[in-house]
Parts: sequence; structure tokens; C-alpha cells
Amino acid sequence: MGVVSYYVAASIDGFISRTDENLDWLNHIPEHNSFTILGGGKEDLFEYHNFYKTVDVMLMGRRTFDVTMGFAEYPYPDKKAFVFTRNLDLRPEVKHAVEIVSRDPGEVAAMLKKETKNRIWLVGGGSLASELMRAGQIDEIILTIIPIILGSGIKLFKEGEFEADFERQEVVALSNGLTQIRFLKKQTK
Repeated sequence: MGVVSYYVAASIDGFISRTDENLDWLNHIPEHNSFTILGGGKEDLFEYHNFYKTVDVMLMGRRTFDVTMGFAEYPYPDKKAFVFTRNLDLRPEVKHAVEIVSRDPGEVAAMLKKETKNRIWLVGGGSLASELMRAGQIDEIILTIIPIILGSGIKLFKEGEFEADFERQEVVALSNGLTQIRFLKKQTK
């Protein structure tokens, strides 16, 4: 059975992007040249490649998908991605396995958990993460903390009426000054 994993980078104050969805603040990370690490190259700054090998399928919101389409190359060519949107006219110019869906994200995640063996990567953003948290579908959070304060932007989770208990499993101090924390959802007895 698959698990939904929210693998995400955030500022110290809990933002995953600027208000305009810009990720330029990630560029201040030593050895980080935009998103070259997504395709390989230098040191694996976020333990990204080890994580990516464990991913069967991905979930992302429309705005997150739009951000990935702004990269020089689509960063996930070998993974099926479900893009959640209310605009079914979206026709991505991607030659990869991208499925546009308007169904309930919680129901899709529950279905995928039954169909997969490994991780279902919740790529983002904060709105989709909130919907999946509200539905009780996020099983794991791998949070990489970037040592910067943004002051405003798109939050890790939108405010809402949901609550979930997680247990810290691991804390890794990466050599580039980042900190990565892995949490698992507490199992109810």
C-alpha cells in the first residue's frame, strides 16, 4: 500500500514560495544553481535523488504544475503526475504522463494508495496539501528547512479546520546548512 508523502522545502517561517509563486529564494543555498539538482549534477542537496527513487506517482496543484512548466525542462519525465484543477481546459504541452483531474483530491489519494506500493509524492502546493490533510491522506512529511525568513508568501498549509498528529522520525543536518525533518502520521489505536 502506498503512502502520501509531502516532500517540501520551506523557509524558517513556513513559506514554500513567495506570494507571486517565485522560488528565487532557493538560489541562495550554497551549490544550488536554480533547479539543476532535479536533473542530477552536483551534490544531492536535499537527499532528493534517494527520495525520488521511492516515488511511484505524484500529486500537484495547478499552480505548482505551472511553476514546473516554467523550468528549462519538465523535471519529472519518468513519473505519472496527477494535476488537480478546476479548469479542465488545461492542456499541458508535456509529452509525459500528466493527467488533469478535477475529482476530490482525498478520493484520488485513497485510490492511489491502494494501487501503489511506494510513495505518492505530494509536490505541492499549500492548497492541495491542506485538502489532503483535511481528508486525512498525508502519511509522511519530509520538510527541508531553508535558513531564510520570507515574511510572506504561500504557506506550507493554508489555514483551515484540520488537525493531525505526527511523530518526528529523523532529523538530518545537511552539509549545505539545511535541515531536513521526517515526520510520520501517528497511527490511531
